[in-house]
Amino acid sequence: MKRYFVLLLFCVLTPVVFGVEIFVSKTGESSGSLCQAVRVKGAWFMTAAHCVVPSCKNSSCKAEIQVSGEIIEAQKQNIYWLNKARENKTYYDVALINFESAKKLPIYTETPILILKNIDFSVPKILNRRLGITYSLHGEVGQILSRGPVFYGPKNKIIFSEEMGLEHGISGAGVMTEKGEIISVVSAVAGQGGKVKFSVFSAFDEEVEKFLRSHIPSIKTKIANEKDFENVPEGDIAIVASLDNN
Repeated sequence: MKRYFVLLLFCVLTPVVFGVEIFVSKTGESSGSLCQAVRVKGAWFMTAAHCVVPSCKNSSCKAEIQVSGEIIEAQKQNIYWLNKARENKTYYDVALINFESAKKLPIYTETPILILKNIDFSVPKILNRRLGITYSLHGEVGQILSRGPVFYGPKNKIIFSEEMGLEHGISGAGVMTEKGEIISVVSAVAGQGGKVKFSVFSAFDEEVEKFLRSHIPSIKTKIANEKDFENVPEGDIAIVASLDNN
């Protein structure tokens, strides 16, 4: 019953979140990166930094989305990214694109960005959420749901769940919770704890929050607290901790 409820809720959220296919290329070139993006406020969309950096870091570039049959472009001056190493082995991989030239975008309800900061755990915890990823690939809308517990690894600041079967081409898609929060973007990362394979996502922390607010001061955020977590069962802690320690 619980799984059917979660599935229904994600289906309701799908048109609200508004995820799209995005193409980023160097100006004047036909090849580039085909990824996903999720709308976060107004004409602002979020994607993975690795989707924009190859085309935009050292040259002029543009990003394109298609909405209601119309192709909308954003130039380099409206493309921003956070792509640097953390203190641990992981990387920040977030980008923002402002399609300010869009005359009209579908009405949607702004969803909060879930920020995990000031959380002092020494061992991994279960995050009391389920995950869902909605994407548009070659004109077809798809959805992927987490099948088991969602874990938070404090050492590497990662969120991970049993392998979700992520498809090629959905990098940059918004990772949503059943509460309607954007918790990460797909960054094509996988990991393994013992013999268990996991899908891994970089948690949004205070550095991501600072980046988002530097470009969208009024963006809606929500801060996770200790009540959002619970202990990992003793029989699973070694497997979960081994992934966070890699």
